[in-house]
Amino acid sequence: MAPYPNKKVRANTVIALKVPDQVDNAEVIKIMSEKFKILIAGGMGELKKSIFRIGCMGIVSEFDTLSTICALIDFFKINFLNFQHRFLHRYHQNL
Repeated sequence: MAPYPNKKVRANTVIALKVPDQVDNAEVIKIMSEKFKILIAGGMGELKKSIFRIGCMGIVSEFDTLSTICALIDFFKINFLNFQHRFLHRYHQNL
């Protein structure tokens, strides 16, 4: 998982992340909502299944941001062994 698109054209109001090939983003979106009470969205059009979108417009606290990141990591830790390390490594490379 890595930020999408490249840094030069990213929006300030939404965080988009590429979905790993082996992941069904609809399942992640459903579990994030049902288990963690956090709403995220898939992409639109041709990106519908290939990215996650996380809104960050308006009042978004550090707690909100960390809760979302931790919930995503928890989901992937449960479903994909060693995902946390790979996610954080790739994320920091793409900042």
